[in-house]
Amino acid sequence: MARSLKMDRYYFLVDGKPKQLWFGEMDYFRIPRENWDKCLDQLKAMGIDGVSIYVAWISHERNPGDIDFTGNLDLDAFLSLIEEKEMFAWLRPGPYVYAELRFAGIPPWLAVKHPEVLACRWKDGKFEPLDEGMSISYLHPTFLQYVDRWYSRVIPIIVHHSLSKGGCVVSIQLCNEISGIHIWFGGIDQNPEVCGYGNPNGRFVRFLRDKYQNIENLNSVWGTNFESFESILPKEMNGAKNNIMVEYDEKCFYYRRYIPEYIGILSQMAQKYGATDIPLSINIAGPSDVPLFSECSNKFPEIYQAIDLYYDLHISGRLDSMTISYDSEYGSELCKAYTQGPPGALEYESGIFTDIHAIDPKEQELWMALGSLNGLKLISLFQAVDGIHAPWEADVSGVYNYHAPIKINGQDLEPHYYNIQKVIRYFDGDRWFLEAEKEYDLFLGVYDSLISDVHTAHLLFRGNITFGIIDLVKNLPKCSCLWVNMSKIMPQIVIDKLVEYVHSGGKLILTGEPPIYNEQGLLPNLLERLGIKLEIPKSPFSLIQFNKDQYVRLTGFAGKIFGRKKTLYALRDFDLSLAVNETGQTVIGVYRKDMGEIAFGTFMPEYVVREHKTLLLFILQSLGIEPLVKTDRLRAFILRNRNTKERRLCVINYWNQPIKETIQTLGEKIEIEVSPVEWIVRKI
Repeated sequence: MARSLKMDRYYFLVDGKPKQLWFGEMDYFRIPRENWDKCLDQLKAMGIDGVSIYVAWISHERNPGDIDFTGNLDLDAFLSLIEEKEMFAWLRPGPYVYAELRFAGIPPWLAVKHPEVLACRWKDGKFEPLDEGMSISYLHPTFLQYVDRWYSRVIPIIVHHSLSKGGCVVSIQLCNEISGIHIWFGGIDQNPEVCGYGNPNGRFVRFLRDKYQNIENLNSVWGTNFESFESILPKEMNGAKNNIMVEYDEKCFYYRRYIPEYIGILSQMAQKYGATDIPLSINIAGPSDVPLFSECSNKFPEIYQAIDLYYDLHISGRLDSMTISYDSEYGSELCKAYTQGPPGALEYESGIFTDIHAIDPKEQELWMALGSLNGLKLISLFQAVDGIHAPWEADVSGVYNYHAPIKINGQDLEPHYYNIQKVIRYFDGDRWFLEAEKEYDLFLGVYDSLISDVHTAHLLFRGNITFGIIDLVKNLPKCSCLWVNMSKIMPQIVIDKLVEYVHSGGKLILTGEPPIYNEQGLLPNLLERLGIKLEIPKSPFSLIQFNKDQYVRLTGFAGKIFGRKKTLYALRDFDLSLAVNETGQTVIGVYRKDMGEIAFGTFMPEYVVREHKTLLLFILQSLGIEPLVKTDRLRAFILRNRNTKERRLCVINYWNQPIKETIQTLGEKIEIEVSPVEWIVRKI
């Protein structure tokens, strides 16, 4: 058994040596005890280093106070067996686990017995539970009392098996996909006892007082006439003239105060019951949520943050360009930009909880390869082993058929088992990838969770532009080309950094919706300081003309709607016109400021048709940006080893048909033919 597992900035160190980590989700309470041994053997044979384990509160405490760890619920015995196999364990004791369990893994009796703990929103003149009572208010004192009791029983078992004591446990994950259970099922929690409306020391009252200092400042920003912070109640907040800032402040309260406090409490509980020598972790529900957890990273840099990545949760349910650009590339790059340790995915799909379609072995292989090629150093397969649900603990009884690669008997294997095994052996057999990193064409500057950033990632993917991500709130942009999407509210620190970036010679692509406020509700000065002037367009249409005789329709932000699209603002005093509307007004243009340049347009970056890609490349060309790798339908990028400086070309064919193309990179033309749903890595 390994003696140590530590985190470096770029990768994990097992006994001091860099290692790509592979975990697989196997939940003991779902699998007959007599099959544990066989299932673990199959995991290890697949190449898995460790087991991710939900510890489902709902299964262990079926009746209040009767917490059972015997028989098929013997967590201690399961961890001992993992140690015999010389594997790691990543424990996930909740309180929430989700995992298709009833009430997302919280014992249902808790909410029945204590309905006051339910998360809720003000609606129709009263506080109503979110999603008809599925979500619990994390910070409610009654809920936390029961969580404390649960932790008092489960944490000591886990601690007994910590790696530092010669055991297998390398981390304890605090709760699961925090914020998801609220946001997905109704919105930000407004439980009155938790938020403390009307209470001078209430959480929401203190947050507003800390931000605005006095009630006059708040009234000026919100467009209200409250007499005091204590008089602010949800039923009156809806009547504010400036609802944009009200919603923004609620979101800030939730992600900067509410969730960090919850994580802090769970961390203290775990340590109180002995988890002082086990690293703690949290998982973030998906790529777009990563920037929202930046405050958690600031307050708890010692808590490892990872992401959950799935490709069947989108419209197509297949591994297409949208899912690859969002769940693989965008998600991985956000992890690199925002997390303190090596980027990782604590849930990385290897099975689908639906019978709409089965796992395609070739798609699973490509999905696995993309994780490593895009820089993830921890990949935990969800679900790696099927299981069985008791009728009372889940919405679906009987076999928990997640189309996992390993069946519950520990003998039968799905075809994609061998594709996963192939990928693990490939990357474990070539340590070159541990020191590899992408070479980027440009960077995407991020400061919030914006749908426009998601669309930009897809547009860049389809244009074969390799992008990294910069957290603009924390870091100065140090790159030759930066793409930033504006939004209605932009932090002043981001505005200041963008202006300085341009003045110092940076090439800025600025798109999206012009800001109305900064985070304090004051008028922003971004466009004024960059010398950009807008005017109302004369045309109600969103069709633009660019590059002499090419046309494409865009989604704009001028506020005038015609058909399905909004128009773009017209520009004044630009230095170079790139695109015009139907009345000849320039709507995308280049501004030159000191040593820098700005390509500007109030449009939503998106890819729907090939002309959108052509427009992207035209804009980049106007700034003198040439892609490192040029290809048409394939996805291709360069990895460079930090130590040897050796380069390798990675080529991805996500289409279900063979593609033959000429790839141009580093002054070479490479003729290449790639099979359907295939990946190739070659030296250049």
